[in-house]
Amino acid sequence: MLHKEGIYKSNLPVRALMDELDALARLDKESEEKISFWSKIRTTLIVLGLSLFIFGLVIGVFLLVPGIISIVIGCIIHFSTLRTLRKNEFPDYRYSTCQKLVGLLSADMDNYSEVETQVNLREKFGLNDKIEKGTKGNSTWNRRSTSDCFLSLSGLFLDGTKFRCSLTEETQAYGEHFPYRALSGKTKTKLKANKRIRWVGSLRLRFKEKRYSSSPTESQQIENLIQMPNGTKIKKLQVNDQELLMTAVTETNKQKNKVKMSTNIPAAWDDMEVDDNSADFTERARLTRNIEVNTQVYITLRQQFELNKIEELKERPVLNILDTGDIATEKSKPLRTLIVLATTFIAFFFSGFMMYCYDGIIIKEKQE
Repeated sequence: MLHKEGIYKSNLPVRALMDELDALARLDKESEEKISFWSKIRTTLIVLGLSLFIFGLVIGVFLLVPGIISIVIGCIIHFSTLRTLRKNEFPDYRYSTCQKLVGLLSADMDNYSEVETQVNLREKFGLNDKIEKGTKGNSTWNRRSTSDCFLSLSGLFLDGTKFRCSLTEETQAYGEHFPYRALSGKTKTKLKANKRIRWVGSLRLRFKEKRYSSSPTESQQIENLIQMPNGTKIKKLQVNDQELLMTAVTETNKQKNKVKMSTNIPAAWDDMEVDDNSADFTERARLTRNIEVNTQVYITLRQQFELNKIEELKERPVLNILDTGDIATEKSKPLRTLIVLATTFIAFFFSGFMMYCYDGIIIKEKQE
């Protein structure tokens, strides 16, 4: 079984997980086709059985038995076959969103790295959900607030960063039914219901110790660098040396429903199922992709920055320059005045010495 009571859980490598999600999508599509086929047969048998039964009452008793048999078979298909098939029929967006996220995350993961996955394929009501009932004048109202975390993924990136992302569907539903008097004078019942839905996406990254350092200034700049699609906004962003935590929310999707001659408010809420192909879900899927893409951009830039700092340290020379040379404004050498004086003094001294020696030698020769 790919799921248990509408909940899919696994801890598989990326490729094996994608294969199981594809199998889950095929199971859903096959169930939808079978439900459509058997629903037509059920409707045909019940309509045919009622027709035979009515004609049997008018024309002859021999038509009653085939009519009853046809109705019974139609009821068996409705309460047995279709109920079994609906166990494998889910909203497409729940597993398709998981497929897109896993495909995006796998770009930075090892093929053998395991991903812990949990997908709630059907809407689940938890203990923290609030359900209120009451009356107001002639009207009876119900209010329901739910928070359904339908997708959770956790694993390990190639650089050792641990990630955990989740998507939560928050719903606030309100409905009331009240009697009113029609133009014919009869008292009838009208039901009004509305539902508000938004998605909350959260992403947590835990880095290796001191691998990606971050300053408060950088943390403030990250939010400005993240591009969010229309209708979405960042609710919370925290970054430190070891962890990045981001939460984003979509705008509230409002739906309304009006039903006459009914007092079943939960059934009116169920009739307002969100279209899987609506623009809101496309926008939400784009939000999820942008969260992951921008986070990976940040991680890549931080990693590149750290590598560049290491390379810069390697290229730094061993000798440090304490001071740099400047161009002189005045000549300091040679000292021309000192050279002239010294040369003149030496010349006079040498000349006097030579004259003294010459005179002494000549005088001695004459005396002899």
